[in-house]
Amino acid sequence: MKRTNHYLGLILLALSMLAPGIGYSQQIDINAGYGNYEPGTFPGYGNQPAARGIFYSSAGKTSGVIPPYTAQLTIALAPEVPWTGEAFTIPPGWEMDLVASTPTNLTFYNSTDWTTEDPYFEIPVRAIAARNDPAASVGTQVFNIGGDWTDDGLFNTTVSSVNVTDINLPVTLISFSAAKEGKTARLSWATSEETNSDRFEIERSANGKQWNKIGSVESGKESTTIRKYSFTDESPLTGRSLYRLKMVDQDNTFAYSVIRTISIEGKGVFLYPNPATDYVKLDDADSIQKVEIVNLNGATVYQSAAVSPDGIDVRKLIAGNYVLKITDRNGALNTQKLVIVK
Repeated sequence: MKRTNHYLGLILLALSMLAPGIGYSQQIDINAGYGNYEPGTFPGYGNQPAARGIFYSSAGKTSGVIPPYTAQLTIALAPEVPWTGEAFTIPPGWEMDLVASTPTNLTFYNSTDWTTEDPYFEIPVRAIAARNDPAASVGTQVFNIGGDWTDDGLFNTTVSSVNVTDINLPVTLISFSAAKEGKTARLSWATSEETNSDRFEIERSANGKQWNKIGSVESGKESTTIRKYSFTDESPLTGRSLYRLKMVDQDNTFAYSVIRTISIEGKGVFLYPNPATDYVKLDDADSIQKVEIVNLNGATVYQSAAVSPDGIDVRKLIAGNYVLKITDRNGALNTQKLVIVK
C-alpha cells in the first residue's frame, strides 16, 4: 500500500510539472519581432502625399499557449509621426483597447488563446511635424498582464527610429499646450515665424479617429516675432478630449500640430441592476450611439444601436462575467463590468 501511494505521488508530481495551470507557470520566450516606420525618413510633413506612411509591427513566441486577455501588445509611435486614426486590419484573435489607445500609443489584447499565429499590424501614419533627431523609443512591446506564464524578457521589446525633414510652411509652431480650467479646456500656442498664413482651426476628438472642428483663430499673416494665441473650449467632452491645431495657409495648404489631451471627470453612464438577471438599464440611454456585450472569450454576444426604455434583454445570456461596451454620440467608449446571475 505504501509503495502504491509512493508511485501515485510521483505520477501526480509529474502531471503537475507538465500541465499548465496545475502549479506550473509556462516559460514562453516572446519575440517582439519588429516595429519599423516605412519610410524611415519622411520628406516633409502636413498634407503632402510624401508625409504618409506605414508602421509595420509584429510579435511572436516560441511555444506554449497564452490564455485570453493575459498578453498586452503595445505599439509606441513618435509624436511627430502618429497613427492617422484611419481604419486598419486587426489580426484575428486580437482586440484593440479603444479606451487606452492614443495616436502615439496603441494597445491590444489577445481575445483568444495565443497559440501559433503571430499578430501582424500595418498602422497608417502621417508626419505632422519636423523631427531632427531620428532616434526614438518607438516600437513593439509585449507584457504579461496576470497570466500563468512567464517570459525571459530578452526579446519582448523592439526599438525603432524615424526622421522628418523640415519644410517651408506658413507657420513655425514653437509650443502648443492644453490645460483643464474648471469645466473648460484652455489651449495655448505660440509661433516664431509666419509667412502667408491665414488661420488656426481647432479640432477635437474623443478617440483620435473622428475629428471635429470646434473653432478658428485668425493668424498673424506675416510675422518674424513670437506671437501667442489661445482658445477656450467651453464644453469639452466628458472623459478624455484630444486636441490638435490645423495650421492653414492662404492658399489652403495646411499641416497639423502634435496632439494634446485633457480629461474632464463626469458621471458617465450608470447601469443597473448589476448583477442582473433579465434586463439591464442605462440611466442616460439617449446619449448612447452603440452598446455591445462581450464575453470573457472576446466574442460579442449582444450588439445594438439603441437602448429601449425597458433596457437590454440579457435573459438569453448564460450566467457569468461580461464586459459592457458603451459608445456615446461623441464617439467616446466606456467599458464596464457586467455580471449575469440566474
